[in-house]
Amino acid sequence: MRSDLKAMINNKFLILSVLLFSVTSIPAQQEPQTITFNKYVHDFGQIELTSGKHSCSFTFTNKSEKPVIIHTVISSCGCTAPEWTKSPVMPGKTGKINVTFLNDQGPYPFDKVLTVYISGEPRPILLRVKGVVTRKPRPLKELYPERYSSLGFRRRIEDFGTISQNGITRGSIDFANISSQPVSVTFTNISPGLRIKTIQDKIPSNTKGEILFEIDTRSNDKWGVTRYTATPAVNGISTGKELVIQTIIREDFSKMSKEEIEASPLPMADKSSHNFGTIKAGTTVNAWFDIKNFGRRQLLIRKVDVNDSAVKVEYPSSIDAGKNGRISVSVNTTQQNGSKLYTLTVITNSPSRPAINFVISGDIKK
Repeated sequence: MRSDLKAMINNKFLILSVLLFSVTSIPAQQEPQTITFNKYVHDFGQIELTSGKHSCSFTFTNKSEKPVIIHTVISSCGCTAPEWTKSPVMPGKTGKINVTFLNDQGPYPFDKVLTVYISGEPRPILLRVKGVVTRKPRPLKELYPERYSSLGFRRRIEDFGTISQNGITRGSIDFANISSQPVSVTFTNISPGLRIKTIQDKIPSNTKGEILFEIDTRSNDKWGVTRYTATPAVNGISTGKELVIQTIIREDFSKMSKEEIEASPLPMADKSSHNFGTIKAGTTVNAWFDIKNFGRRQLLIRKVDVNDSAVKVEYPSSIDAGKNGRISVSVNTTQQNGSKLYTLTVITNSPSRPAINFVISGDIKK
């Protein structure tokens, strides 16, 4: 490998290591309780940059006695795009996570992590795709297609994964100056709790730059899916377009004692899914899920995230120990059509069940 390429890789590795943002290996993980995968690592081997995208699949089997659903799959890098089975997987049946490696970042060895959040699992499941890319990289304009004036980004929304409430998390985003002149980049209209800046004061023409950001959740009572935004300005002139950093904020249980965990709330639902069959568009779907707190302390429901704006939810903010609570759901199907799968994610203060997933499904006919 040439010395200049070695230096570039070493510098990049140093920056990301300091930020604790680079994932080069997966720590040991316990065997999942509800599903089993045919593999946890896929090795593409050596591939050429000019060969385009490469895909693989991870197949899992539901070994539990209840339906399971994959809530989300988060990639450690935008170059790795996952798709997965969205419908509930019945006991004994199989589902898939299809992964596409975009192969668009130049010649380098890669080892990417996929974090899988699935119902019934207390911890996410980690999968890996790896390999080595050879030959020349593509032009920056192709690598960074999302335009912010003379800047190029890989995408408008950067998914930063799960972070803890009441803490500080740091990360980075790369971008490119695709203009013919050097530029300085600043930010305006920055969300509370977000700090953001570029590493370089000036980014030369047709050169990559790097943005450092810091999310501080200590002063903001935010939970679940949360978006932080900032508007880039080039040479002091606003691009007029927001850059979005999306996170999932969960309770931090790392400092709880064994006694506190044993005495913590324990929510259990009477069901995890509701099928409304086949209905006409415009019919309101009503459903509910009853939750009992089997723990010894009060259960707090921080937030309920939904995957569609047509879904409205009412829920109690707390459920005392030994008591029941009801999550009531209504779906406005006026603008809906076809097979539908609505998901709800209930964010709680329970260490064993920090997120509870519910599914509402059926067919809507116009």
